[in-house]
Amino acid sequence: MYSEASCVHTLSTPIECNPYPSDVRADRACGASLAARASRFARVVVSAAALFSGAALASTTINHQFTPATINPGDVSQYKITIANSSTVPLTAAAVTEVLPAAVTIASPTGITNTCGFTVTAAAPGTSTVYLTAGTIPAGTGAVDGQCFFQINVTATTPGNHVAVIPANTTPGPGTSGYTAKESGVDVFNTTPASATLSVNTLLNPTGSKAFAPSPAIAGDTVALTITLTNPNAGAMLPITTFTDTLPAGMTVIGPGSPAVACTGTGFVNGALTATGGSGSVTLTGGTIGQSGTCTLKANVRVASIAGTTQAFNNVVAIGAIGNSRGLTS
Repeated sequence: MYSEASCVHTLSTPIECNPYPSDVRADRACGASLAARASRFARVVVSAAALFSGAALASTTINHQFTPATINPGDVSQYKITIANSSTVPLTAAAVTEVLPAAVTIASPTGITNTCGFTVTAAAPGTSTVYLTAGTIPAGTGAVDGQCFFQINVTATTPGNHVAVIPANTTPGPGTSGYTAKESGVDVFNTTPASATLSVNTLLNPTGSKAFAPSPAIAGDTVALTITLTNPNAGAMLPITTFTDTLPAGMTVIGPGSPAVACTGTGFVNGALTATGGSGSVTLTGGTIGQSGTCTLKANVRVASIAGTTQAFNNVVAIGAIGNSRGLTS
């Protein structure tokens, strides 16, 4: 409450100065009071502005991406998380979790690059969770934000678009995607979500065929077995993990022999063919069928004896027998 001469007002009361114009002294006193009150109000406004003139909390953002963004099944993409800090002080205790889509897994080797100094709490090959804690985001300089990043190799074999999301304003946990950090002890978050998409192409399945020569043959004679594995994809190589051909009962590999493998197509690699004498199988380990190429496996076999005067031996490539890193089924 302010009081001067015959004029009494509170801040909440409308000002009605000197209802009696003939009273000059009251009018002057009231005018002085109004001037004083206006000055007092101005001082209050200035004080309030000073109270809130401290630096605002950082604007921090997080983005992520896959490079390349489109892969063939089983290929590797680099998953990169980038964090920016507009504050003039570093952000501490930064934590990020990304629960990747189920079809996307961390590759081996992981190939980690970590410029934020995170503690990698979880990022095991074959899993789909990246959980990072105790990171530091550098301070910005002038108009340039401070930045750092975390990068890791991932892979996927399921065709389609797989979308990874880091939500806004979410505290990360072992199984909860999110990002947070501290500026001078105060929690800060990304205010907009970040999305990244990994696209996996659809490829054609490999095929296999077999042939015996001569056929028909005489029991006890040497027969040449030829197995042809075909990759019908013009734009993708087919890395082989293992392929085993189990011979029909009564047929064995002749040893010592000279089993051979020859692959074709862009990017081919001849694997190792095992055909042990006396055994009932032929195995290819490793190797790559090139683009639109083949791998031809050769070994000598024989049938020591038959029941009756003739006997048929059927040998087929079983479903799924052509093991490969792309998850394709023969």
